[in-house]
Order: sequence, then structure tokens, then C-alpha cells
Amino acid sequence: MAIGTFEFHRRSNVERSILCVLRGASIKDTVGTINKQNAERIKLLHDTAKSDLQPFLKLREIAVTNGININPPRSPYITTGELQLLCWIAEAQRSAFELSALKAKDLALAIAYCAGLLMAVGLRLPITSLIGNTATTRYKYE
Repeated sequence: MAIGTFEFHRRSNVERSILCVLRGASIKDTVGTINKQNAERIKLLHDTAKSDLQPFLKLREIAVTNGININPPRSPYITTGELQLLCWIAEAQRSAFELSALKAKDLALAIAYCAGLLMAVGLRLPITSLIGNTATTRYKYE
């Protein structure tokens, strides 16, 4: 395992669900890696977001443009950038996220929008998503 990567299977079920969506995994691939309840929520998210999860694809695109590495859908590892995205989404879900904290305003808006979509279908990141990324450079993307 390379420095700056973490094992996918060790993350919470909700984190794995969201990572699958961020990575652009198909519904079939996503359902195979998470529990039944979250699989139903991902299906609902897919139906709610329309256009094949376009907001999450846009978030991934903006994140990559800003230097955040995102692994392919079936990767067994998580990058520090993916952990940072999970942290920011968790902050946005708790109203602790300040759009002005990021210099990349398009990234901040995409995070806030996707966090709201996730909350709407019942996918709330655990509190550990806020503190579980101590290996990342917290404000590298500011």
C-alpha cells in the first residue's frame, strides 16, 4: 500500500456508499459493496438526482481539476484527497462547512450541493469522517 492511501473496506458503510458514487461506480457495482439499506438509498439518490448522478460527477470533475486524486470505482484503496472530500461533505452536512474556507468556490458549492442531496436520501456521514482523515493535509486545497 502506497503512502497516502487507506483501505476501502475499513471505512464505514455510508462512507463506502458515498465513495462509490463519487468515483462514478455503476449502481450494480455500488450495491455489491454496501449494505441493503444504503443500496436502496443510493438507488433513491440516483432517481432523485436524475441525469445519472450528474452533481456527483461534476464534484469529481471539479475536485480533480483542483488537484484532488480520486481512485477508479473498484479500487481497494482510498486516497487522502477522497478522505478530505468525505470530511468536507460531513462538515457541510452539519452546517459546519464555510464556503469561504475554500479558495475554489466551485468546489465548495459542489460539496455543499452534494451534501444536501445525500441528506435528502438519508445518507449522513458519521462523525468519524470529520476526524478520521488526520493523515491528510487538512487545508491543502485552500
